[in-house]
This record gives sequence, structure tokens and C-alpha cells, in this order.
Amino acid sequence: MKNTDFKKEKILTSGALMTLALVFFANPTVRLFDILPDFVACLIIAKALRYPADRAPFFSEARSAFIKLGIVSLMKIPAFFILISVRSTNVSDFDISALLTFSFAVIEALYFTSAISNLFSALFYLGERSNERVLLAPFKTSPNEYSKRTMKPETLKLLTLAFTYFKLAAGSLPEMLLLSSTTDYGSHVGQGAGALLYPYVLLALLVFTIVFGVIFAKSFNSYIKAIRADGCFYPTLDSLVRDEARIELDKRIEKRNMRSSLDLYVIAILFIFTLRIDTLQEIDLIPLCVFAPLSLYALIRLWHSPRPILPAIITGSLFFISSLIYQITEFSFLDKYGYDLMVTDMNVRMSYIPTIITSLVTFITFSAFMACISLGLIKFAARRVLTPDLEGADRIRMDRYRSIRRRAIIWCAIGIFTMLTLCLNVLFKFFPSIDAVLSGDGSYKLITTALIPWFGTLVFIVSLILLGYTIYLISSMKDDIDTYVK
Repeated sequence: MKNTDFKKEKILTSGALMTLALVFFANPTVRLFDILPDFVACLIIAKALRYPADRAPFFSEARSAFIKLGIVSLMKIPAFFILISVRSTNVSDFDISALLTFSFAVIEALYFTSAISNLFSALFYLGERSNERVLLAPFKTSPNEYSKRTMKPETLKLLTLAFTYFKLAAGSLPEMLLLSSTTDYGSHVGQGAGALLYPYVLLALLVFTIVFGVIFAKSFNSYIKAIRADGCFYPTLDSLVRDEARIELDKRIEKRNMRSSLDLYVIAILFIFTLRIDTLQEIDLIPLCVFAPLSLYALIRLWHSPRPILPAIITGSLFFISSLIYQITEFSFLDKYGYDLMVTDMNVRMSYIPTIITSLVTFITFSAFMACISLGLIKFAARRVLTPDLEGADRIRMDRYRSIRRRAIIWCAIGIFTMLTLCLNVLFKFFPSIDAVLSGDGSYKLITTALIPWFGTLVFIVSLILLGYTIYLISSMKDDIDTYVK
């Protein structure tokens, strides 16, 4: 291992980061609401396991399980808003809460079992096949140097699984007390007697989860400190790789880093979508500005330096600022007025003009940023992947480069058109009208529509096209990396 790599891995597994991950895992969850979300802990642990996953068995499986756990935890955020939306139309409907919390608990239990089992299997494997006896030996659980309290790693594994299952059960089972009940004839009679016990059961389980979580976090943190104090974890991992395989390993890691960097663009595109809920005043819940830092981070990882992509950094910063101002301006307007008041009040319509102006500026800066990103990807394909200008480059390689360049330009055009439709959708809302629509119960309901009512559907379709073409472009570039990067 190089000294720079060793220092980088020590930072990724620093005591502060590991403690932070344990704290995020140990806090309780109430009705899908997690004050300290688990996906942050999953991200930290997945980063820490990246180096071991390339060198020892079971670490890769554990890392994959933690990544999936992070995705599941992240999905709780939109699920939480769906829960709020459903209950806003029927405040007595707790069935949706029980369904979502129990479903997430079952899925998380499966992935947690895989993650924890593989993690300890990896640590035990490493300890049995090396001089890293600290991985298998009992460790002290008290900071007091005179204390003789110890715990075996096998006991810690059981403690971790027990806490995990308890935390998931404590977050989902209380919701079962609020399930609606029916008579023998199928008529709804509201909640059962368990609803009276709900606040007491919930409070008791919260307290028990916190106490159990403190015990778990302190025990696991003691195990991590024992491994770090020994100082042989990474050298032991490095010793498992033979010298002749080290060069091939470095190439494989470099290819993987390139592919994972390109995958970030697919994630970044998701922040171009809009999520508006009527009960939340149609405020966009997806932060558009996140597209900029994610895209820039991916480009910097590809180039290993910010200097070759300076135009992208400048335009990305401008887009980040303008999109942030746009969404703040729109939020302020919707929070204070709403689209329906623009129909009758001219002053309210005038108050909407700053939203239109900031959306136009956002479109302009996004267009420049998208062009710079596409140019950066084209240059990356030319200099670090396909190298068509080098002496001896075959015709297939040159044709492949021209194909990637053409696809990147098309991707840029689709992205700019997508943002244009978003900007036009904002503009069309400046000309609202009130229409009467027939509801399900046979009565008419008044709704506020924009100048072109179906334009929002077009925006969503165009965004889907952009997402699909992004996946297509990124898949093509990843294929080139696997084929041509040696």
C-alpha cells in the first residue's frame, strides 16, 4: 500500500467517522421518521469497506449489503411524504402507516442480517489467516485501564443482530396498535382498544431502543478502537495480495472508480425531476441545485484534478446558485400565496415574476453547465479511454470515439430541452385559470390550471427521456472503459 493510500484509508475509518456511523445506526425510528438517517451510516461504512473489499473475502458482500441498506433508508424519505399525503386526506387512516413501517422493517432486517453476518465473517476470516489476532480475541469494553470487562467478537455479533432486530421491531410493531377494526359484517368501527396503549408502548420502546443503542454503540466502538490500536489491519489486508496480482488489482480499482463516477450522473439526473404534492402547496420537494455538486464531483473523480474542467466548475457554481435562488423564490411565493390567488389578484401575479426570472436564469446557467459537462466527458473519452489520436489507434477505436462524441452532444441537447420545458412550465403558470372537474362522488370540484394544463405531463415525459438516454450514454462509456482501458 502506498503511503498516500494508507493515509486516505485511515481518514475513511477514523474514530470520529466510525463513531458517527454507530450513532446514526443506534438512534430509534418513529413512523419512518429517522432524525439521524441510516443511509448516512451506510455511506460511511461502505466507503470504509471499499479497500478491504478488494483484498479479502466477505468484505465485498458486506459492502454491497450496506449499499442496498442505504438505498432502502433513502427511500424512506419519499415514503414518509407519501404517508403524510395519504393521512392528510384521512387523518384517521393509520393502516398506511402500519403497512409502510412493517414493510420497510422486513426489508431492512434481511439486508441487515446479510451485512452484519458477512462483515463478521470477513473479520474472522482475516483474523484466522493472519497474525491479526485482535480480530478474534476478547476486547475491553471499558475505557478504564484497570477494568477487566471484556467481550468476545462472537458476542458482539449476536449483540449487533439483537439490537438491529429490536430497533426494527420497536419502530414498526407499535403502529399495529392503530390498525382499524371491523365488525363481523365488514363495517368499519375505527381503531381497536390497542390505540389507547399506543403512546405508552411507543414511549417505552423508544426508551429501550435508546438504552440498547447506547450499549451496542459503546461495545462496537470498543472493538473498532482495539483494531485501530493494533495498527495492523491494512498491512494485513495488503499482505493477502501477491506482488504479481497487485498491478492487476490497481487497474481493476481504477476501472471501478471510473465506472462509479459515471454512475453518479444517473443519480444527478434524478434531481431534475419535480415532486409536487397538493397538500404541501405544490412545493417542489426535490432540490434541483444538487445536480451541480454531484455532476462536478463525478467529473473531478474522472479527471483526478479540477484544473482540466475549470469551465464546468465555474458554470456549475453559477447554476447551483441560480437554481437555489429560484427554488427559494418559488417556495416563498407558494408558502405565502399559491397559484389559485393569481386568478383574481393582480398583485399576487406580479409577485410571481421573480420566480419566472430566476427560472430563466437557471435555464441559461444550466445550458452552459450541461455543455461544459458534455465537453468534459468527450475529452475524458478521448484522452483517458479511447485515445483515438495516438499513433496506432485502429479504425474501430476512432469510430467508437465519434459515436461517444455524438451521443454526448445528443445528451446535452436533451438536457437543455428538458430544462427549457421546466422553465416554460413555470412561465405558463403565470396565466392560470379555474376549471370545474367532475370528482369521484359525482360533484364538481374547482381546480387551478396553467395556460397549458397538460404541459406538466410533457415535462415529466421529457425528464424520463433524459434519464433513459443518460443511462444509455453512461452504459456505452462504461463498456469502453472495460474494453479499452488497460
